[in-house]
Amino acid sequence: MANSSGNLNARGYCSDGPAEYGEVLGAVALAQPNSLQPYPLRCSGLFKCRHGIVDSTRQGISAELIRVHPLTGVGHRAILTDMSTAIPQRDPETTALLLREWLAVKLVGAGTVMTEDSQVVKIVDLAVPKAGFSNETILATAQWRTPLGEIHEREIVLRIEPTRHQLFLAPDALRQAAVMNVLQPYVRVPEVLFTESRADILGAPFYVMQRVRGKVTSDVPSWHSRGWVTELSEVQRSELHDNALRELVKLHRVDTSDQAFDFLRTEGNVNDLQHYVYWLEQMYEWCEPVRVHSTDVIEMAMRFIIDEIPDDPRSGLVWGDARMGNILFDDSRKVASMLDWEGATLGPCDIDVAWWALFDEFLCESLGITRLSGIVPRREMYLRYCDLGGEISPAIGYFEVLAGLLFTLTNSRLAHLLVESGASTETFAASIVDRAAKLTRQAIERLS
Repeated sequence: MANSSGNLNARGYCSDGPAEYGEVLGAVALAQPNSLQPYPLRCSGLFKCRHGIVDSTRQGISAELIRVHPLTGVGHRAILTDMSTAIPQRDPETTALLLREWLAVKLVGAGTVMTEDSQVVKIVDLAVPKAGFSNETILATAQWRTPLGEIHEREIVLRIEPTRHQLFLAPDALRQAAVMNVLQPYVRVPEVLFTESRADILGAPFYVMQRVRGKVTSDVPSWHSRGWVTELSEVQRSELHDNALRELVKLHRVDTSDQAFDFLRTEGNVNDLQHYVYWLEQMYEWCEPVRVHSTDVIEMAMRFIIDEIPDDPRSGLVWGDARMGNILFDDSRKVASMLDWEGATLGPCDIDVAWWALFDEFLCESLGITRLSGIVPRREMYLRYCDLGGEISPAIGYFEVLAGLLFTLTNSRLAHLLVESGASTETFAASIVDRAAKLTRQAIERLS
């Protein structure tokens, strides 16, 4: 990438951290809490499926479940996939050939080229980034000749649904594409060019989007300690942060009553927050094999989330991984694009706001780093978000605990993947869980 301010990370954007860790801490297990229908199974380590009983304490689980909603009594099927640590390795030449043949067919369907002959399409500069547990990413440039003889070229990014290195409960690449498509009129998101539901092309469903150039803030090392943001003035950093929060407010003010958002809606007679909590409880159960660090905090937070759930009927658009590291900035410090929509759902906007604050503290105070001037801390961030047009409920403390629990569970799974793949030591892996758990405990203590 033609940008000297950092390395290329797994999403194809500029990052200040080592490329192999570009997305590790940013991957959030928030996959489709509404489409999964994740109603909790009231059992101890055993899941009932049509093939009999599957022991959920095994690390490799692949079974069809019948989930019964605790309030409606309605059963839903869902798949628990293998919590494997194997990350697929693709051959760039073979991948380029497959992509060229597939893209030629897609371009004919769009009326862009006249023949399905793959020779009319060229794939150049294809790269398969090493990092990323949340999905598989391929970067390339596509060139083709139109019926009028014009040469067209586009930088593209492929996001492929993970099959073996499962970080999410129910990854769904096409749903991510649908989210970005429906958000195009409202906020800055990448343009989705094509989708593919078949798994026989690249091994799983995928989508192709226009690549967006710009800068991202890094997780490792923390952007609070190194990188291009540290080189800005206090005024410039404040402007950068305000621009990011302003775009978040725009997202939360989208009118989701439009039927275009129907695919995000849940079924049953529970509100979106209740459904979200049911899903989180199911994730808690699924993560049981990797809940080996800070288990007391995880259990305490799970009990709190269930027992103290507020009566909150709000049904706004929730990003699911709202943070500075998922925003691409242009050279004028404005938002160029918002990235990573695996966890998009409907619910109270406080889910995003609390997550933003927690992730920022994880990359700053929990590391003992002095906060950059111009980047306001948690409480001031809440006020600034409201000043820019957002609204936060009095129960924001509950959502801080919810964010902490989700983050600790996510990091528990990441820790397992990092160690098993040889990307990290056990000590470092445990530290990212314990730091998240410490923030979660602090959130609970603030409420008491």
